[in-house]
Amino acid sequence: MFNETRCQGMLYRDGIELCHDKPTLELHKENYQLNNSVKTMRDKLDQTKAIHNIVIEHLKIIEVQLWNKTHALNVDQKCLQYREQLEDPDRN
Repeated sequence: MFNETRCQGMLYRDGIELCHDKPTLELHKENYQLNNSVKTMRDKLDQTKAIHNIVIEHLKIIEVQLWNKTHALNVDQKCLQYREQLEDPDRN
């Protein structure tokens, strides 16, 4: 990250001894905050991906159940039609 490059550049300046002045400390603080923000966002992204995968699995289960119930309903409707024909043979 750009912030880390600036921190490293400030540590190894030629002719200047190691300095921990306010801008340097603020830069390190900002770097720490940015790293924490990135870690938090990655964790949330991982959680979101896990939840997405769970939802996809539930969707697949629901689609299979819907197909099975639709098929069962179609079979029941055909059975009712055949039953009506058997009860009233002249109706055909």
